[in-house]
Amino acid sequence: MARRNSNFFNRMRLGIFGALIGILLLGLGIYFFSSKRDVSLELKVYADPSGVFSFRYMPQFVIEKDTDESLIKRYGLDYIVGFRHTYDPRIGCEIRKNDGSFSLDLPEQDISWKLVTQYSKDTKEFSLVRSGKVVLQGNMSAFQFSFTFVDPLDATMLIHQVFIPHGKDMYLLTCGSGRAYSEKFESDFETFFSSFVFNE
Repeated sequence: MARRNSNFFNRMRLGIFGALIGILLLGLGIYFFSSKRDVSLELKVYADPSGVFSFRYMPQFVIEKDTDESLIKRYGLDYIVGFRHTYDPRIGCEIRKNDGSFSLDLPEQDISWKLVTQYSKDTKEFSLVRSGKVVLQGNMSAFQFSFTFVDPLDATMLIHQVFIPHGKDMYLLTCGSGRAYSEKFESDFETFFSSFVFNE
C-alpha cells in the first residue's frame, strides 16, 4: 500500500507541476478589477464532449479546450479544459487528468504532508492555507488543497486545488489569482468547484 501511494504521488508530481506551469505561463499576477461585478449574469454550463463531466462557470470567463494543439503544447498532455477571465486571462481555472489511484482512506495529514513536501520543492515561498477532505456535489469524496507562493514577478499567488478520484483516474481542478484581489474571485471559483460533477 505504501509503495502504491508513493507511485501515485510520483505520478501526480508531473500533473501538479504542470498545473503550476500552466498558471505561471498565463502570467498570473496581482489583478486590479476596477469594474463592479454584475451579479445578475446567468451561469454558463460546460459539458465535456465525451460526456464524462460538466460544470458551471460565470459568463465573464472564456473556455479554453484541449482541442487547441497550442494549449496542449503550453500546458501538457494532461490538460483537458480551462477558462480564463474575459478582461484578464491571468485569472482562471483548469482541469487536468492523470492515471493512477488515489486513496482517500489515507489520513488527511499524510496526504497534506506529501503535497506540502512536493510543492515546497517546486515553488518559491510556499505557504499552506488549508487542506482536508471534502464532499462535493453528488456525494463525491475529494481532497482540497489551498496554498500561496511567489511567482517570478514577485507577486503572491493564491491557488485552490481539488483532487477527485474517478475510477482509475485522478482529476485535478485548479483555480488561481493574485492574493491581493483573490476575494473578488472566490465566489466564481467556488461556483466551479461546487458544480463540478461526473455524468457517468
